Amino acid sequence: MKKWWVWFYGLSLMVIGVSAENPSFPGSTDPGFWGSMGSTLEQGSPSEESSPARRSDSLWLSLFWNDFNELSSCNQWGFSAAWGRKYYRSAFLFSFMKMDSIYDAVSSGVELAFHWRRFNLGFGHLWRIEWVPGIDSWSAHRSKWGAHVRLVGGFSLGALYTVAYGEHYEWWGGLHWNSSSRTGFFIEFSKGKLNVGQTIGFGAFSFQSALSYPGPQMAMGLIFDFQQFLIGVGVYRSAVAFNSRSFHMNWNSLRQ
Repeated sequence: MKKWWVWFYGLSLMVIGVSAENPSFPGSTDPGFWGSMGSTLEQGSPSEESSPARRSDSLWLSLFWNDFNELSSCNQWGFSAAWGRKYYRSAFLFSFMKMDSIYDAVSSGVELAFHWRRFNLGFGHLWRIEWVPGIDSWSAHRSKWGAHVRLVGGFSLGALYTVAYGEHYEWWGGLHWNSSSRTGFFIEFSKGKLNVGQTIGFGAFSFQSALSYPGPQMAMGLIFDFQQFLIGVGVYRSAVAFNSRSFHMNWNSLRQ
């Protein structure tokens, strides 16, 4: 009986494993980027896949809901916080995923970054506990190291190295460009993988989109900026027909 449930869990999440590497949520300030898309960017709220080498000049609080709508009754809820000043940034994230009554998962993580002039270095650690109620449970740990350097003309370079203990390691490198009008693009590469994405600002609204190969995988998001709040929605779809939709609300202590 135990083996049957474990196999059921594995097959149920295989779709996510093929199309999105793991069921990790997008950063709440970037709902148009999924999983590793935009992971080497220096700005944004924390996520399971993002680089810890990020900057923040104040307090950010974020809430999100994610619906894996190819899996029956599979939802994910989460909270993240980031606090920073001129020379440092600290962050925390927490999420809970539930698939009907047969599978649950809790993820939490912490990040710390130090920056000086154009340079930024960060470290993060994630814990993930998964269980089939009444049957079995298991856990995993992952460490992240990130680096970022600002160039000239709005360009920058970012790097991310991740170690999932007992499983594998992964690295990403990225080139980015950002303007003062919240418009920018990025291109990221890893071993046999490529991410391309953009953000375009239109007054109080911003549109995000990204593609990831192989797949392909596609994500899009819309952000509404109102005083101290950022409200966003995002959708994701892959070539194997797995898709997701998400809602995000962010609050910043200094924005007016």
